[in-house]
Amino acid sequence: AFVFDLALAVVRQVRRQEELLRWHLTYAMLGLMWWQYGHQQASGAELPVPRSFSLQLPFLSFHMEHCCRPAVVLAQVARDSSPAGVVVGRGECSSVDLEAQLATVLDGRLPLFAADLAGDNVLGTDEEGALRVLAWRLGLDKGRLVQGSEPGLLAADDVGFVVLACGGDDTEGLSAISQFERLVAQVEQWNSFLRGGEQSSILAGVGFAVRHPGIVEAVSQAAILLGDGQVSVAGGTAWWMRLRG
Repeated sequence: AFVFDLALAVVRQVRRQEELLRWHLTYAMLGLMWWQYGHQQASGAELPVPRSFSLQLPFLSFHMEHCCRPAVVLAQVARDSSPAGVVVGRGECSSVDLEAQLATVLDGRLPLFAADLAGDNVLGTDEEGALRVLAWRLGLDKGRLVQGSEPGLLAADDVGFVVLACGGDDTEGLSAISQFERLVAQVEQWNSFLRGGEQSSILAGVGFAVRHPGIVEAVSQAAILLGDGQVSVAGGTAWWMRLRG
């Protein structure tokens, strides 16, 4: 039993070092790519990217205190920022694993919901002009993710922290422009909803890595046009930004 426990501890340490190395390499490659883009822009060279990519680079804030799975990182950030509630923006993307991991880490400390701003889920405005959206409460039952049987109504002030599901593994195989357009659509929908609140909100997601250039560009543009010009990154591909109120 002692030998087994020792071997297991060694394996866990090796995996931890592997995760950290992959994390640092991702950031190094991302920094190199942006340096290259900046150098090309300064020299007046034509950039081989889609026309919708403006390549505006926000300030990047690297958070080494958060590691390592992106969903775990975002749950930790949500807890630290103490919003009224956390919402997973489902959209076109699969979000089951993301929702389960968020529910596990939050463990009831913050209300967790899932919502989709497409179609009939947005129910117009109240007397003050604020949008209302249908959302399902999420939780855990004996370690398994469960969703409430009936949706409730949420306003912007009921949320404060939105995790977008579109990003990461579900974008594999998509072109950079498809990644970009899908995420931009989600960002614009949620920004329209959240700006009705009295407090500034945090928009977050996964997939901020060199292998997902469309996501990097969509997040970068959103930070400059809709946020405070800064993107925080941690845990390999997790990202978050504060939207302007």
